[in-house]
Amino acid sequence: MTRCVRREAAGKTPSPLITPNTVSAALSVATGLIKLGQRLDQLLAEKAAVQAKLIQVMPAVYAGPSSLQKASQLRHYLTATFRPGETDPFAGDRAELMAELAKADPDNALVG
Repeated sequence: MTRCVRREAAGKTPSPLITPNTVSAALSVATGLIKLGQRLDQLLAEKAAVQAKLIQVMPAVYAGPSSLQKASQLRHYLTATFRPGETDPFAGDRAELMAELAKADPDNALVG
């Protein structure tokens, strides 16, 4: 006890129990362990996702009728609605549509 009193009397402070180097090393190890835990968690999650027996079937996508079906239906509708003397539902477009349908490869933008 006399030594402690003498140091305090002389103006010296006692040395710390844990040095700054020890604290720095402990924090570095703790940070490394946290990073390792995060990486391990991510790897285990990826493993579970890859090895899971979850199969999702892609839904069927219907894009509507093909251009050939559209042309056929339009040709049928044009011939079915042609009645001389009555009001024409296609008015002035009938001649242009019939000319387009007469082509081997009708314009899809005009027909469909």
